[in-house]
Amino acid sequence: NRPLPRALRDNPIARAEIAHLQRTGKARRARGQRILLIFLLVSAAVLHVAQQQVANIAALTQVPLAIAERNITSAYSFALFFLCGALMAQHLTHLSQTLNYAAYSIARERQNRTWEGLLLTGIDARRLVWGKWWGALQTSFVTTRPLLIWRVLIVLFIGVAAGNQITPQNVPMPLPLVITGAALIGIYPLVGGMTSAAIGVIASLLTRTEGGGGRLASLLNFGGIVITLIVFGLILASFNPYLNEPEWIALPIGALLTMIDGGLLLTLSLFMGDNEALSLLALQLGIVISMGLHVLITLALLTLAAWIARRVGVSAVSSAAS
Repeated sequence: NRPLPRALRDNPIARAEIAHLQRTGKARRARGQRILLIFLLVSAAVLHVAQQQVANIAALTQVPLAIAERNITSAYSFALFFLCGALMAQHLTHLSQTLNYAAYSIARERQNRTWEGLLLTGIDARRLVWGKWWGALQTSFVTTRPLLIWRVLIVLFIGVAAGNQITPQNVPMPLPLVITGAALIGIYPLVGGMTSAAIGVIASLLTRTEGGGGRLASLLNFGGIVITLIVFGLILASFNPYLNEPEWIALPIGALLTMIDGGLLLTLSLFMGDNEALSLLALQLGIVISMGLHVLITLALLTLAAWIARRVGVSAVSSAAS
Protein backbone atom coordinates (compact mmCIF):
# COMPACT_ATOMS: atom_id res chain seq x y z
CA ASN A 1 0.00 0.00 0.00
CA ARG A 2 2.70 2.48 -0.94
CA PRO A 3 1.71 6.03 -2.01
CA LEU A 4 0.89 6.16 -5.71
CA PRO A 5 3.79 8.41 -6.89
CA ARG A 6 6.35 6.21 -5.12
CA ALA A 7 4.71 3.06 -6.45
CA LEU A 8 4.93 4.47 -9.97
CA ARG A 9 8.59 5.45 -9.57
CA ASP A 10 9.45 1.99 -8.22
CA ASN A 11 7.46 0.16 -10.90
CA PRO A 12 9.94 -2.05 -12.83
CA ILE A 13 7.73 -1.94 -15.93
CA ALA A 14 7.89 1.87 -15.98
CA ARG A 15 11.67 1.89 -15.53
CA ALA A 16 12.12 -0.67 -18.31
CA GLU A 17 9.83 1.28 -20.65
CA ILE A 18 11.69 4.54 -20.07
CA ALA A 19 15.05 2.84 -20.60
CA HIS A 20 13.84 1.22 -23.84
CA LEU A 21 12.52 4.49 -25.30
CA GLN A 22 15.77 6.28 -24.46
CA ARG A 23 17.98 3.44 -25.70
CA THR A 24 16.19 3.05 -29.04
CA GLY A 25 16.15 6.79 -29.72
CA LYS A 26 12.36 7.02 -29.84
CA ALA A 27 12.42 9.70 -27.14
CA ARG A 28 12.96 12.56 -29.59
CA ARG A 29 13.98 16.00 -28.47
CA ALA A 30 11.69 18.79 -29.60
CA ARG A 31 14.47 21.09 -30.84
CA GLY A 32 12.61 22.24 -33.96
CA GLN A 33 9.53 23.20 -31.96
CA ARG A 34 11.65 25.11 -29.46
CA ILE A 35 13.39 27.06 -32.24
CA LEU A 36 10.00 27.97 -33.76
CA LEU A 37 8.60 29.19 -30.44
CA ILE A 38 11.73 31.25 -29.75
CA PHE A 39 11.64 32.78 -33.25
CA LEU A 40 7.98 33.76 -32.93
CA LEU A 41 8.49 35.16 -29.43
CA VAL A 42 11.51 37.25 -30.47
CA SER A 43 9.65 38.50 -33.56
CA ALA A 44 6.67 39.55 -31.45
CA ALA A 45 8.98 41.27 -28.94
CA VAL A 46 10.74 43.21 -31.73
CA LEU A 47 7.38 44.30 -33.15
CA HIS A 48 6.24 45.33 -29.67
CA VAL A 49 9.28 47.59 -29.32
CA ALA A 50 8.69 48.90 -32.84
CA GLN A 51 5.12 49.76 -31.91
CA GLN A 52 6.39 51.80 -28.96
CA GLN A 53 8.87 53.61 -31.22
CA VAL A 54 6.59 54.03 -34.22
CA ALA A 55 7.07 57.80 -34.40
CA ASN A 56 10.86 57.48 -34.58
CA ILE A 57 10.58 54.68 -37.16
CA ALA A 58 8.23 56.77 -39.31
CA ALA A 59 10.62 59.73 -39.19
CA LEU A 60 13.63 57.56 -39.96
CA THR A 61 11.98 55.77 -42.91
CA GLN A 62 10.11 58.89 -44.08
CA VAL A 63 6.82 57.00 -44.05
CA PRO A 64 3.62 58.77 -42.96
CA LEU A 65 2.95 58.12 -39.28
CA ALA A 66 -0.56 56.72 -39.87
CA ILE A 67 0.74 54.18 -42.40
CA ALA A 68 3.63 53.17 -40.15
CA GLU A 69 1.26 52.69 -37.20
CA ARG A 70 -1.12 50.61 -39.29
CA ASN A 71 1.61 48.38 -40.74
CA ILE A 72 3.38 47.76 -37.43
CA THR A 73 0.11 47.16 -35.57
CA SER A 74 -1.03 44.67 -38.22
CA ALA A 75 2.30 42.84 -38.13
CA TYR A 76 2.18 42.77 -34.31
CA SER A 77 -1.36 41.37 -34.34
CA PHE A 78 -0.31 38.66 -36.80
CA ALA A 79 2.69 37.80 -34.59
CA LEU A 80 0.42 37.38 -31.56
CA PHE A 81 -1.96 35.26 -33.64
CA PHE A 82 0.87 32.99 -34.79
CA LEU A 83 2.15 32.73 -31.21
CA CYS A 84 -1.24 31.44 -30.08
CA GLY A 85 -1.38 29.08 -33.06
CA ALA A 86 2.09 27.78 -32.24
CA LEU A 87 1.04 27.10 -28.65
CA MET A 88 -1.91 25.01 -29.85
CA ALA A 89 0.19 23.19 -32.47
CA GLN A 90 2.87 22.38 -29.90
CA HIS A 91 0.25 21.03 -27.52
CA LEU A 92 -1.23 18.76 -30.21
CA THR A 93 2.27 17.54 -31.12
CA HIS A 94 2.95 16.75 -27.47
CA LEU A 95 -0.31 14.78 -27.20
CA SER A 96 0.48 12.87 -30.38
CA GLN A 97 3.97 12.03 -29.13
CA THR A 98 2.66 10.81 -25.77
CA LEU A 99 -0.06 8.83 -27.52
CA ASN A 100 2.48 7.05 -29.72
CA TYR A 101 4.86 6.28 -26.85
CA ALA A 102 2.05 4.50 -25.00
CA ALA A 103 0.57 2.91 -28.13
CA TYR A 104 3.88 1.23 -28.98
CA SER A 105 4.46 -0.15 -25.46
CA ILE A 106 2.42 -3.36 -25.18
CA ALA A 107 2.03 -3.78 -28.94
CA ARG A 108 5.84 -3.96 -29.15
CA GLU A 109 5.87 -6.73 -26.55
CA ARG A 110 3.30 -8.71 -28.51
CA GLN A 111 5.07 -8.08 -31.83
CA ASN A 112 8.39 -9.29 -30.37
CA ARG A 113 6.66 -12.25 -28.66
CA THR A 114 7.76 -11.15 -25.19
CA TRP A 115 4.26 -10.45 -23.94
CA GLU A 116 3.54 -13.99 -22.74
CA GLY A 117 6.84 -14.16 -20.88
CA LEU A 118 6.09 -10.84 -19.20
CA LEU A 119 2.74 -12.15 -17.98
CA LEU A 120 4.30 -15.35 -16.65
CA THR A 121 6.52 -13.29 -14.31
CA GLY A 122 3.47 -12.81 -12.09
CA ILE A 123 3.11 -9.03 -12.51
CA ASP A 124 -0.57 -8.18 -12.12
CA ALA A 125 -2.45 -6.43 -14.92
CA ARG A 126 -3.00 -3.18 -13.03
CA ARG A 127 0.69 -2.76 -12.24
CA LEU A 128 1.65 -3.59 -15.82
CA VAL A 129 -0.80 -1.08 -17.31
CA TRP A 130 0.15 1.69 -14.90
CA GLY A 131 3.83 1.00 -15.51
CA LYS A 132 3.49 1.31 -19.29
CA TRP A 133 1.37 4.44 -18.86
CA TRP A 134 3.85 6.06 -16.47
CA GLY A 135 6.82 5.16 -18.65
CA ALA A 136 5.26 6.83 -21.69
CA LEU A 137 4.21 9.87 -19.65
CA GLN A 138 7.62 10.33 -18.04
CA THR A 139 9.46 10.02 -21.35
CA SER A 140 7.14 12.53 -23.01
CA PHE A 141 7.57 14.96 -20.11
CA VAL A 142 11.38 14.81 -20.28
CA THR A 143 11.38 15.56 -24.02
CA THR A 144 8.75 18.31 -23.72
CA ARG A 145 9.96 19.99 -20.51
CA PRO A 146 12.05 22.70 -22.26
CA LEU A 147 9.01 23.65 -24.36
CA LEU A 148 6.88 24.14 -21.25
CA ILE A 149 9.26 26.91 -20.16
CA TRP A 150 8.85 28.70 -23.48
CA ARG A 151 5.06 28.24 -23.36
CA VAL A 152 5.03 30.01 -20.01
CA LEU A 153 7.32 32.80 -21.27
CA ILE A 154 5.08 33.37 -24.31
CA VAL A 155 1.97 33.76 -22.17
CA LEU A 156 3.83 36.05 -19.77
CA PHE A 157 4.82 38.19 -22.76
CA ILE A 158 1.27 38.28 -24.10
CA GLY A 159 -0.11 39.20 -20.71
CA VAL A 160 2.48 41.84 -19.81
CA ALA A 161 3.42 43.36 -23.18
CA ALA A 162 0.15 43.01 -25.08
CA GLY A 163 -2.23 43.06 -22.13
CA ASN A 164 -3.49 46.57 -22.74
CA GLN A 165 -4.35 45.63 -26.34
CA ILE A 166 -6.43 42.54 -25.64
CA THR A 167 -8.27 43.62 -22.47
CA PRO A 168 -11.68 45.26 -22.98
CA GLN A 169 -10.65 48.26 -20.86
CA ASN A 170 -7.36 48.79 -22.79
CA VAL A 171 -5.44 48.89 -19.51
CA PRO A 172 -2.43 46.84 -18.38
CA MET A 173 -3.39 43.38 -17.19
CA PRO A 174 -3.16 42.65 -13.44
CA LEU A 175 -0.05 40.61 -12.67
CA PRO A 176 -1.94 37.85 -10.76
CA LEU A 177 -4.03 37.14 -13.86
CA VAL A 178 -0.91 37.01 -16.02
CA ILE A 179 0.77 34.52 -13.65
CA THR A 180 -2.40 32.41 -13.50
CA GLY A 181 -2.61 32.28 -17.31
CA ALA A 182 1.04 31.31 -17.59
CA ALA A 183 0.54 28.53 -15.04
CA LEU A 184 -2.48 27.19 -16.93
CA ILE A 185 -0.68 27.09 -20.27
CA GLY A 186 2.19 25.18 -18.66
CA ILE A 187 0.08 22.69 -16.72
CA TYR A 188 -2.55 21.71 -19.28
CA PRO A 189 -0.16 19.82 -21.61
CA LEU A 190 0.83 17.63 -18.67
CA VAL A 191 -2.81 16.99 -17.77
CA GLY A 192 -3.71 16.27 -21.40
CA GLY A 193 -0.74 13.94 -21.70
CA MET A 194 -2.15 11.75 -18.93
CA THR A 195 -5.31 11.11 -20.92
CA SER A 196 -3.46 10.57 -24.21
CA ALA A 197 -1.11 8.03 -22.61
CA ALA A 198 -4.09 6.10 -21.19
CA ILE A 199 -5.72 6.00 -24.64
CA GLY A 200 -2.42 4.80 -26.12
CA VAL A 201 -2.15 1.93 -23.60
CA ILE A 202 -5.66 0.72 -24.50
CA ALA A 203 -4.85 0.85 -28.21
CA SER A 204 -1.62 -1.03 -27.55
CA LEU A 205 -3.54 -3.81 -25.80
CA LEU A 206 -5.90 -4.22 -28.74
CA THR A 207 -3.27 -4.60 -31.46
CA ARG A 208 -0.27 -6.83 -32.14
CA THR A 209 2.07 -4.43 -33.97
CA GLU A 210 3.51 -1.00 -33.16
CA GLY A 211 2.11 0.51 -36.35
CA GLY A 212 -1.33 -0.86 -35.62
CA GLY A 213 -1.17 0.50 -32.08
CA GLY A 214 -0.31 3.97 -33.31
CA ARG A 215 -3.10 4.03 -35.89
CA LEU A 216 -5.71 2.71 -33.48
CA ALA A 217 -4.63 5.16 -30.77
CA SER A 218 -5.02 8.11 -33.17
CA LEU A 219 -8.45 6.85 -34.19
CA LEU A 220 -9.57 6.37 -30.57
CA ASN A 221 -8.22 9.77 -29.57
CA PHE A 222 -9.95 11.57 -32.43
CA GLY A 223 -13.18 9.63 -31.94
CA GLY A 224 -13.17 10.30 -28.21
CA ILE A 225 -12.78 14.05 -28.76
CA VAL A 226 -15.58 14.12 -31.35
CA ILE A 227 -17.95 12.10 -29.16
CA THR A 228 -17.20 14.25 -26.12
CA LEU A 229 -17.80 17.44 -28.11
CA ILE A 230 -21.14 16.10 -29.38
CA VAL A 231 -22.32 14.96 -25.94
CA PHE A 232 -21.39 18.19 -24.21
CA GLY A 233 -22.76 20.20 -27.11
CA LEU A 234 -26.13 18.50 -26.65
CA ILE A 235 -26.00 19.11 -22.91
CA LEU A 236 -25.15 22.76 -23.48
CA ALA A 237 -27.95 23.13 -26.02
CA SER A 238 -30.46 21.65 -23.58
CA PHE A 239 -29.46 24.13 -20.85
CA ASN A 240 -28.99 27.10 -23.19
CA PRO A 241 -32.48 28.61 -22.61
CA TYR A 242 -31.71 28.84 -18.88
CA LEU A 243 -28.29 30.48 -19.28
CA ASN A 244 -28.61 34.24 -19.45
CA GLU A 245 -24.94 35.09 -18.98
CA PRO A 246 -22.47 34.53 -21.87
CA GLU A 247 -19.77 33.46 -19.39
CA TRP A 248 -21.79 30.40 -18.40
CA ILE A 249 -22.38 29.50 -22.04
CA ALA A 250 -18.68 29.70 -22.89
CA LEU A 251 -17.57 27.88 -19.72
CA PRO A 252 -18.30 24.28 -20.85
CA ILE A 253 -16.90 24.99 -24.30
CA GLY A 254 -13.62 26.31 -22.89
CA ALA A 255 -13.37 23.43 -20.44
CA LEU A 256 -13.92 20.90 -23.19
CA LEU A 257 -11.53 22.45 -25.70
CA THR A 258 -8.64 22.14 -23.25
CA MET A 259 -8.28 18.61 -24.65
CA ILE A 260 -7.41 20.19 -27.99
CA ASP A 261 -5.88 23.60 -27.28
CA GLY A 262 -4.03 22.92 -24.02
CA GLY A 263 -5.88 25.58 -22.03
CA LEU A 264 -5.34 28.34 -24.61
CA LEU A 265 -9.02 29.35 -24.79
CA LEU A 266 -9.37 29.46 -21.00
CA THR A 267 -6.18 31.52 -20.74
CA LEU A 268 -7.34 34.01 -23.37
CA SER A 269 -10.74 34.14 -21.66
CA LEU A 270 -8.92 35.04 -18.47
CA PHE A 271 -6.99 37.79 -20.25
CA MET A 272 -9.88 39.18 -22.29
CA GLY A 273 -12.59 38.95 -19.62
CA ASP A 274 -14.00 41.93 -17.79
CA ASN A 275 -12.55 40.68 -14.47
CA GLU A 276 -15.93 40.93 -12.79
CA ALA A 277 -16.76 38.47 -10.03
CA LEU A 278 -19.20 36.50 -12.20
CA SER A 279 -16.70 36.12 -15.05
CA LEU A 280 -13.90 35.02 -12.74
CA LEU A 281 -16.20 32.54 -11.00
CA ALA A 282 -17.22 31.06 -14.35
CA LEU A 283 -13.57 30.79 -15.39
CA GLN A 284 -12.57 29.13 -12.11
CA LEU A 285 -15.36 26.59 -12.54
CA GLY A 286 -14.20 25.98 -16.10
CA ILE A 287 -10.68 25.21 -14.86
CA VAL A 288 -11.97 22.86 -12.16
CA ILE A 289 -14.30 21.10 -14.62
CA SER A 290 -11.60 20.64 -17.25
CA MET A 291 -9.00 19.38 -14.76
CA GLY A 292 -11.50 17.04 -13.15
CA LEU A 293 -12.64 15.81 -16.56
CA HIS A 294 -9.10 14.88 -17.56
CA VAL A 295 -8.42 13.08 -14.27
CA LEU A 296 -11.71 11.14 -14.29
CA ILE A 297 -11.34 10.12 -17.94
CA THR A 298 -7.72 9.04 -17.33
CA LEU A 299 -8.64 6.91 -14.30
CA ALA A 300 -11.57 5.35 -16.16
CA LEU A 301 -9.36 4.53 -19.16
CA LEU A 302 -6.64 3.00 -16.98
CA THR A 303 -9.25 0.88 -15.18
CA LEU A 304 -10.57 -0.27 -18.55
CA ALA A 305 -7.01 -0.98 -19.74
CA ALA A 306 -6.34 -3.13 -16.66
CA TRP A 307 -9.52 -5.12 -17.35
CA ILE A 308 -8.51 -5.62 -21.00
CA ALA A 309 -5.01 -6.62 -19.91
CA ARG A 310 -6.44 -9.29 -17.62
CA ARG A 311 -8.60 -10.66 -20.42
CA VAL A 312 -5.75 -10.57 -22.94
CA GLY A 313 -3.37 -12.00 -20.35
CA VAL A 314 -5.55 -15.02 -19.61
CA SER A 315 -5.80 -15.75 -23.33
CA ALA A 316 -2.05 -15.32 -23.85
CA VAL A 317 -1.09 -17.52 -20.90
CA SER A 318 -3.52 -20.21 -22.06
CA SER A 319 -1.98 -20.12 -25.55
CA ALA A 320 1.55 -20.27 -24.12
CA ALA A 321 0.64 -23.23 -21.91
CA SER A 322 -0.86 -25.13 -24.80
